[in-house]
Amino acid sequence: LNYLPKVLYNPVDIPKNSSIKKSSTPMVIFLGRFEEQKRPDVALWVAKDLPKYDFYFIGAPSPQPEYIKIENRLRKAYRKYKHIHFVGFVNENIKLKLLSKSWVLLNTSVREGLPVSFAEAGVYETAIVSAVNPENYPSQFGRFVVDKKFKEALKEVIETEECFKLGRSAREYMKKNHETKKVIADHIKLYKKLLQKR
Repeated sequence: LNYLPKVLYNPVDIPKNSSIKKSSTPMVIFLGRFEEQKRPDVALWVAKDLPKYDFYFIGAPSPQPEYIKIENRLRKAYRKYKHIHFVGFVNENIKLKLLSKSWVLLNTSVREGLPVSFAEAGVYETAIVSAVNPENYPSQFGRFVVDKKFKEALKEVIETEECFKLGRSAREYMKKNHETKKVIADHIKLYKKLLQKR
């Protein structure tokens, strides 16, 4: 293209601050399907070596035999670790409650567009550590990780408690750009403009 396309943000509801209550001990959340592209195996490999942090794995595989086998194999291999919790597929309320408690969202995917989970993490003041850097969200609100240095990045933002500052920054950005009413208004404004050109 000879121009840079404009972005219409995903809308997210912004709750009041009172709904954000971080865990008293470090909590990391993995939010995604148990499939190769998302690399839950990498996230679990990272988690096992960081026993001082609680890791919550939210998500389930697509209903295909090969993906179900992968999930079963991973659960069996890592269930002995007391700090690793397999939550499975959960409803929206439980997901947001866990996000509101977590310190960091860990994303080990090999590729992503701009995941809604990044915006949701920001809304709940949760920093991001990620192997991909769409729209520079991880580098702005956490760490963009290269060469699989997830453990180092997690330690850096958690041990210094920088994750809280990054999380607050993310929330302000989400309020300014992703808040539902604003995003819907931006959509309608653009649609009207396009219809007038017809």
